[in-house]
Amino acid sequence: MKRETRLNFWFLIIFIAISLPGAVILFRKKLKPDARPIFMTDEVERRLPYMAPEPTPPGFKRVVPPQTSAFVENLAKERGGGVQLLFEIGPQGQRRPILSPDRQLQAVALRRATEINLLDLVEWDKSTNAGSFDRAKLVIDHGKEIEAKVRPTVQIALPEPIFHELMNFGYIAPPRQIEWIELEIPANVDARQIRQISLDRQNGPRHFNETVNLRAHDPLSPKLSS
Repeated sequence: MKRETRLNFWFLIIFIAISLPGAVILFRKKLKPDARPIFMTDEVERRLPYMAPEPTPPGFKRVVPPQTSAFVENLAKERGGGVQLLFEIGPQGQRRPILSPDRQLQAVALRRATEINLLDLVEWDKSTNAGSFDRAKLVIDHGKEIEAKVRPTVQIALPEPIFHELMNFGYIAPPRQIEWIELEIPANVDARQIRQISLDRQNGPRHFNETVNLRAHDPLSPKLSS
């Protein structure tokens, strides 16, 4: 056997040894009933973080980045008191944030602190430059509206890992900071009756409003856990 033939022979053996495990894994994957045909490549997952303001393109899905979700939840827990996180339950049992229609205002938690019930919210991107919200009302059962006090808001910088996670999940230009909002719930309001949160601010003649609807069939529980 010529030297070139021997080299080609050993190259072929090494190539097969390296390629075989991957080929077996791919073959077993394609045996699954819901797998795409073996001659077709797998689709690239197209996703956007839940708070990204742009419209959802066809074929994309909204997702909850795990580090971002934990960061927001910890902001409520760090402020003390008994905390009940607010979220919806998705069709597959997953937790989904409760958002305003434009996805820029998120209801985060109901919190009991120093004998006061608070509602914690996050504004993700204040592109209007209209200042902070200064008026709030809660819509409870039967459409009754109750005024709620807006505490001084706090600007919180997004940590670099969170900023980069949002970019990796498809948010091209995430905000560098968010605004933390706390509403004082009047003592005579049962938290289980709250159906909508409405926030207002005024910038000269222009009026801005954001609303967050809470699921009517999934009321807030008055029992808070630490």
